[in-house]
Amino acid sequence: MLNRYIVFNFISSPVAVFGPNGDILFTNDAYKKRIKSIENKGLSEGVDCNEGIVFTTDKGLVRCYLVSSDIDDIGNAVCIFKEITPFVSRKSMTEIIASDSDSKNYALRKIVEKNLRMSSLIDNLESGIFVEGSSGSLIQVNNSFLKIISNTIFTELPTNEYDADFYHKLLAGLVDTDDYIKVKDEIISGHKSDTYVDEVRFKDGRIYTRTFKQLYVGDEPKGYLWKFKDITIRKELESFSIELEANLQALESNESVGIYMEYRGYKFVNKGLEQLLEADRDSLMCRGLKEYLGFDLHAGACGEVFNKTIEFKQKDGTPIYLDIVSDCVSIEGSPAHVITLKDCTENVLLHKDLERNESRFRNIFEKNLAVMLIFDSTTMKITNANQSAIKFYGKNIDELQGYGMCDITIVENMSECADKLSDIVLTGTGKRISAHQKVADGSIRNVELLISPLSKNEDNLLFVIVDDVHDRVRYEKELENLNENLIQLVEKEAVKRRRQEELLMEKSRLAEMGEMIGNIAHQWRQPLSSLAFLIQDLTDASAHNEINDEYIQDVVSKGMGQIDYMSKTIDDFRDFFKPCKKETVFDDKKDIGQVLSIFLPQVKNSDIDLHVSCSCENGSSSEMNTDTLTFCEDHAILIKGYANQFKQVLLNLLANSRHAVLKSVEKRIDVKLNANDKKVFIIVEDSGGGIPEHVISNVFDPYFTTKTEEGGTGIGLYMSKAIVEDNLGGTLKVENIDGGCRFTIEVDRVKG
Repeated sequence: MLNRYIVFNFISSPVAVFGPNGDILFTNDAYKKRIKSIENKGLSEGVDCNEGIVFTTDKGLVRCYLVSSDIDDIGNAVCIFKEITPFVSRKSMTEIIASDSDSKNYALRKIVEKNLRMSSLIDNLESGIFVEGSSGSLIQVNNSFLKIISNTIFTELPTNEYDADFYHKLLAGLVDTDDYIKVKDEIISGHKSDTYVDEVRFKDGRIYTRTFKQLYVGDEPKGYLWKFKDITIRKELESFSIELEANLQALESNESVGIYMEYRGYKFVNKGLEQLLEADRDSLMCRGLKEYLGFDLHAGACGEVFNKTIEFKQKDGTPIYLDIVSDCVSIEGSPAHVITLKDCTENVLLHKDLERNESRFRNIFEKNLAVMLIFDSTTMKITNANQSAIKFYGKNIDELQGYGMCDITIVENMSECADKLSDIVLTGTGKRISAHQKVADGSIRNVELLISPLSKNEDNLLFVIVDDVHDRVRYEKELENLNENLIQLVEKEAVKRRRQEELLMEKSRLAEMGEMIGNIAHQWRQPLSSLAFLIQDLTDASAHNEINDEYIQDVVSKGMGQIDYMSKTIDDFRDFFKPCKKETVFDDKKDIGQVLSIFLPQVKNSDIDLHVSCSCENGSSSEMNTDTLTFCEDHAILIKGYANQFKQVLLNLLANSRHAVLKSVEKRIDVKLNANDKKVFIIVEDSGGGIPEHVISNVFDPYFTTKTEEGGTGIGLYMSKAIVEDNLGGTLKVENIDGGCRFTIEVDRVKG
């Protein structure tokens, strides 16, 4: 029978079992250890099973126990002794022990009542209370404290449930620092005469205010009070007016969240609630939220939370969505209903958009003509496939879901492929992988796999679009072969084109040489006439005996002058056609003068007025029928290119202008040289009536000419434009002006 009471050995409080006759039938280990000094004294010494208080002494140490009893199913009395020594002062113990029986019972009853009241008060507090004695024994913990440590994993059962260090070790395992025990000891040693308050953060994110205070019974220090208040879930509303006012002021100023509170008949409404419900404060407080929202929002029992999202229509009919949380908290034993409303319209609409997008994605995935797969990068197994993939591989969805990517895919470089897959998973960026795949007809086709992560929340799932590039690869190979042959054809055509351009250049030069021969004829006609006159004059002088030394000297001098002039003319034409094999920096003023010296005889012979002007940093000046630009001060206007080709272009433009003005009433050609810091402009204008607008855009085309009657070749302007753009790095433009035409050469200026 006694074996049924062995379980009490696991209880740290003393337990004794008394029979119906008052005999002690069983005592647990705690009873034997703590009350061993009176265990043989029997019931006459006061250790019985009556509820009340029992004092024991052990080596002079007095202990006080609160006794509670109950009758079990076989009629034995089970008594549990709970030590309350810390709640009784030594003076009170002495007075109670020394008093008579009636006084002792009264005093004991008062102690019991006091103990019960304090225990009841502590158990009903919302804050976690932990009371320990000065010697390290546990006096009391309330339910709130037990909730605080409810997440603790017990590695072993407590050997003594009244050991305060056991609970301190549990707290040390919960907080996110390693020095809890050290800080606890420092608090006890440094704050025995005052109250200490700080904050403790737990590993799971909870934050508590920790309050420490020394406990006294009478004037004697009996233990320590630890209070832990949770400040992460809700702010406990205090009854003190200052703290309550501060909290209400903070709630009042919050415009992003609507707050409604009822407590002991007091109602509170903040600005945020007024704005959300579009109602004034008095109306809300008078009518309540049910009037506006249509249902009761009060939570049930304190500790229960009501949470709901509703649609609310504003006064203008615009619907918004409100996230409502209704909570009931106990403040000093009275329920306080706190209701918060938050506009969650944006989140609700976003959620609906996400649902629509997900549905849209499903439709796109299932009905898309492209072959699409989803596979797990960790297992390389296909998890889903669309209808195009089923048709492409000739497998139903169940078969494909059992396939691995390697079952249908052949990759030439698996190491490189694995690196790309790993990079896709780690970086979240898509990549393209070339591969071969087995398709429905059993053939192997070239494909490109466009792989990207399905979403950030499913890092192991990859989305694949299979691009069939088999035909494209074949076409590319054919095109590559064609390109090899085409390169040879292009090279042949390039050689042929260069030859044609050389022939055009040669033809242009021959045409210009024809012009030059005419110029030479004009240049030599006058000196030849002068020489003929001198020779004829010799006959007349001989007939009249006028020949003497002075006469001979004069004839020789004049004849040699004409011969020198003709020789200089030959040199000028020879220099003009001398080939130039490399680019040089030259003074275009000097070269323009050389061209004018060749061109001037034809101009004079045709009664054409040639006006030459220069506008540069030295100002603007001009002359008529001159073959030099010496009227402009001696300074260089340098350009880079091939000098003879530049002269060839200018002479061609002048020749075209001469032909244009021959039939005009006013025969005039203007050569203008303009220059700034960066550019040089050589302009040739004439009064030849201009070029018809419908053909002016074609004047630089090969073989196009407006001088069909004069036998024009149509290659002069074509070659001139090519020379300016390719060899001088400039531009050649044409435009009609009032009564004539203007050609403009624009090139970069070189600083000397």
